Amino acid sequence: MPPVSRAFVRTALGCLALGLAVGVLGALPGGGVHLPALEPVRVHLLVVGWLTGLVVGIAHWLFPARGRDRPLWAVYALLYGGLGLRIVAEPARAAGTGGPWAALLALSALAQSAALLAFAAVLWPRARGS
Repeated sequence: MPPVSRAFVRTALGCLALGLAVGVLGALPGGGVHLPALEPVRVHLLVVGWLTGLVVGIAHWLFPARGRDRPLWAVYALLYGGLGLRIVAEPARAAGTGGPWAALLALSALAQSAALLAFAAVLWPRARGS
C-alpha cells in the first residue's frame, strides 16, 4: 500500500474513533456531555474523516498512480485540514463567541470541496481505462 494511502486509512481510523467517542459522550447516562454544537462535528468526523478518507485511500491503492503521489498528499492536506478547521470553528461559532468563525467554516467547506474535486481529477484518468 502506498504511503499516502496508508496515511488516509490511518487518519480515517482515528476520525472513526474520535467520532464514536463524541457520540458516546453525548449518550452517557444522566444526559452525558450533549452539546448541540458537537453534533455537526461528530457527523463530519464520521462522514468526511472516516468514510471519505477511507474511500480516497483505498481508491488510490486500487487505482495505482502512474507517477508521483504528490497530488494525493495535497488532497490529504486539504481534506483533513478542512476537517480540522471545522472541528474548531463549529463549536466556537455555535457558542456565539464572535470572531471569524463563520469565515473559517466557509474556508473549511472550500478546502474539503477542493480536496474532493482534486481527487476526482487525479482518479479520473486511472478509472476511465486505456
